[in-house]
Amino acid sequence: MTTKIRTEFYFEAAHKLNLTYDSPCQRLHGHSYKCAVTVTADCLDENGMIFDFKILKEIIKVRIEDKLDHRYLNDIFDCNSTAEYMSKWICDEINDELQNRKSNARCIKVELNETAKNMAIWEEEC
Repeated sequence: MTTKIRTEFYFEAAHKLNLTYDSPCQRLHGHSYKCAVTVTADCLDENGMIFDFKILKEIIKVRIEDKLDHRYLNDIFDCNSTAEYMSKWICDEINDELQNRKSNARCIKVELNETAKNMAIWEEEC
């Protein structure tokens, strides 16, 4: 059995995509992103937690929100800032910070909505 924790956050950003076909996404546009992050660990720590929610939210603020919120994503990424790409990037950023903190926790899933109806899901292989 696996225990998981999940938290959500939001950010606003603009971008345009460079595509091999004609699409309105090639024009400058913005999104109100909603993101859910799922974290797990093989066992609970000495405090009975996978990871402290407060610290996880601080990591998200510094590693994700401060870099992406109210930004032009084409200035940040050297590739198309698709929801698929960004969901993987968010997972990698969180896992990098968890490793830096020598935590046993790891991000295993990121669900990134760029609209109310469109979501990309990145799931780490176990």
